[in-house]
Amino acid sequence: MFAFFYNYRKVLLEYKIKLLRIPFSKRFMVTIRLARGGAKKRPYFHITVADSRRARDGKYIERVGFFNPIASAQNDRLNIDHERLDYWVSKGAQVTERVKTLIKESKLSTEDFNQLIAKKEKLRLVKLEKKKSSASEARITKYFGCLPNHLFLGNP
Repeated sequence: MFAFFYNYRKVLLEYKIKLLRIPFSKRFMVTIRLARGGAKKRPYFHITVADSRRARDGKYIERVGFFNPIASAQNDRLNIDHERLDYWVSKGAQVTERVKTLIKESKLSTEDFNQLIAKKEKLRLVKLEKKKSSASEARITKYFGCLPNHLFLGNP
């Protein structure tokens, strides 16, 4: 009787262990992503290879570059070790969308980089102009109750 009870407890314990066991054979996913550093309102990012389960600014496996969005010169703004990046991608590391765009930017020549910056600045100015015009239309609509087709100066 005692032997039966002992075996039954052993079987139950093994079954519970199987249910609770975390599959350790599953490999963790490695991501290449940005880790934020720098002071308040002055961001500085390290391009890191890290376990995807870790915190954004937490422990990492390796640093493969940096990104300083405030700097104006291309060399001071972005630096990536492409050999190490290719090594980790060959091992199966997943690259985030923002890091993909930074990799493309790092491969540009200085002339192409300056053209890209000018294009971004032009788009920013167009958006700003649209925002100003919509704000002025909103003020006119609020004042008149509707947006008039034209404003009369003097007698109509």
